Amino acid sequence: METLPIKNFVERIVRKVLGNCIKASRVTDNPDINRTGIWAKKIFAAIEKKYSCELRDAIRKFLEESEINSVKGDSTSKLLSLVFDESKSMPSEISDANIWFSLDHPKAVVRQSALSKIAKSDILKKNTANPQKFINMQDAIIRSLYDDDLSVVQAALSIEGLAAISSPRGLLKAYDDLLVKCTDIIHKGGSKASKACDVAVSCLEKMVMEYQVHHMEHAKDIATVVFGLLIVHPKTLKVNLKALELAKKIQWDFYASSPLVYELTAPEVKNVPLESIASINMKNIQAFAETFLSNPNKHVEWLADCGNRSSFSRTLFLLIVLQALLIPTEVLDKQVNLCQVCLPALKNEWSHIQPKGDCIGDEISIDNLEKCITELVKHIFNNDTDALNARILVCIFWGLLRVQSSYVKQNSMIDAGENTALDDLFMYFITSPDNNIFQKHLQYLVANCTGAPIQFISKYLVDEGLSAGVQAESLLVLASICSTCALSESSSMDESLCMQLLRLFPSLIVPLSHENKDVRSSAMKFIEGLSLVWQRLSTSVSKNGNNGKFPMSSPAFGVFLESLANQKAMISSDARFLPAYISSMLSPSQDLMVPENLHERIDQPTKDAILNFILHSSLKLSPYGKLMVLSALKGVGSILFKAEEVKSLFLYLLDRRSQHQSGHDSKQILTTHETQILCLLLEVINTSVQQDCLSSYLLWVC
Repeated sequence: METLPIKNFVERIVRKVLGNCIKASRVTDNPDINRTGIWAKKIFAAIEKKYSCELRDAIRKFLEESEINSVKGDSTSKLLSLVFDESKSMPSEISDANIWFSLDHPKAVVRQSALSKIAKSDILKKNTANPQKFINMQDAIIRSLYDDDLSVVQAALSIEGLAAISSPRGLLKAYDDLLVKCTDIIHKGGSKASKACDVAVSCLEKMVMEYQVHHMEHAKDIATVVFGLLIVHPKTLKVNLKALELAKKIQWDFYASSPLVYELTAPEVKNVPLESIASINMKNIQAFAETFLSNPNKHVEWLADCGNRSSFSRTLFLLIVLQALLIPTEVLDKQVNLCQVCLPALKNEWSHIQPKGDCIGDEISIDNLEKCITELVKHIFNNDTDALNARILVCIFWGLLRVQSSYVKQNSMIDAGENTALDDLFMYFITSPDNNIFQKHLQYLVANCTGAPIQFISKYLVDEGLSAGVQAESLLVLASICSTCALSESSSMDESLCMQLLRLFPSLIVPLSHENKDVRSSAMKFIEGLSLVWQRLSTSVSKNGNNGKFPMSSPAFGVFLESLANQKAMISSDARFLPAYISSMLSPSQDLMVPENLHERIDQPTKDAILNFILHSSLKLSPYGKLMVLSALKGVGSILFKAEEVKSLFLYLLDRRSQHQSGHDSKQILTTHETQILCLLLEVINTSVQQDCLSSYLLWVC
């Protein structure tokens, strides 16, 4: 039996063994009864090693059939106990075998009676003297906590001292599963709801008080089990209030440091209005949030684990995070730290939620989050907790941005590159499958949280290692910001932001020349947005008399942007079109690619100013960015070298190559992109009609 696969034969073996035991018990003064019992125990011990569940099911089925077919009214469990019990001094009504068979009896009243007898006796203490005994009473009692009949469960909970002799984790799991089962029954309603409430309260009391005495090392586990019950729901009010009352006794720091509310002034629990319940929840969430904010690094992992246990637990965790972000504080560093600590957990939480539609939280205002959380707490009682949790998360992301914005305003000198949380948030919003929900978040992040929007966003436009999807989405965010600025009904407009957006134009040449069509199409939407911004800004700038201060504020630059926007279809469809078109626009020579009137509207000095503006900005980019811009502009010819930045770059690369070739400095080797830039500039010189001092310099170097 210990070696052969007998799973499909367990029921037949059990029926045969117990049948023989019944026969042996009915023989008066049977001298072989002890031998029969020993034989049966050995067989069952062998089966139980691999097929314990099948063994219990087979015993229960045998008992059920025996009760139905019983003629003389003898109790089958009592008859079996005569065979299985070794101690004849123990009263038969509480003998090990009698109780064990009774606990697996098909009738609930028999199981309940057996547990009640255990509660009144000291049989558990006797069993602890022989832990290897075949009949494991503790396991049988723990199994009773999973009984479908709550009266049986109630009887099991009445047994004292179970925590002292049972496996702490096994018993705790049984308590946890029982609490989940009871709360589910209560929420569904019906005739069992009242009994389930009583059982849950008893379970909480027993779990907290017994573990406090015998297993203090499991305080964290107890706190985790209780967590989901600390948010008060009208249907589980009695259970929730008991959980709040017992939370302090768990001696878990997060609970001990939080002044919780669990007492009601209403005369009867049944008559408590929803407003009072919401008030209790709000006060306790506030208490938890203050504890969390005081040391988020200490508590976040445990809270996140608690949140993953159920939708109600997730709701409480998210509300604690949201409230912690909204607590008025003079020291924003704590909340900034909270943002960084919580972000990984919040990403994980969003992945567990499947939001329905792209309009979640559209009505939420970043300036009115305090009112939002009050309304969200009132909606805890709604059935759709996933939808509620999605709305809370949207609010949390707004809260994160509000903290970051306030921090930037207080620390204007801070380098946006040092705040990795902003980059993490930006990349998360951009790459999220539900990024449509986060469009407003993205716009707000770039415009209000970075301090230097151009510096922050430009890397997502020109860095070589970024995916086409990230570049395309980043460009669409900027296009949306442009539309918001240009089409705002407000008479006042943030001229500084508009100018910063226009200064991004040189970097746009990189995605406009990208091999990916989606990137080029998104870049063209940004160009259209910039054209609208320029039109809106030109009126304001001209009124202030500053229209000559920057090249991009001149009327000719507006014409230049409009001309590019008009070529949207061609630039989007063909990556080769932009270099040819922009070179035709900015070079002294005229061709049929550019309308004749465009050359009339943009004179050569203005073209040179626009070209210098592009080169001055773009040559601060990475080698890859420089290469992409110079590749797009090489068609203008030798006028590239009128820009001091191009001359300096050319001479710098030549000198480095010379140093490396001569062996004077082996570290001066050019990168692949730098080599390509040098070759490109040499090609421009070689194809130019006029050979000036640059050619002489080349002859001297060679």
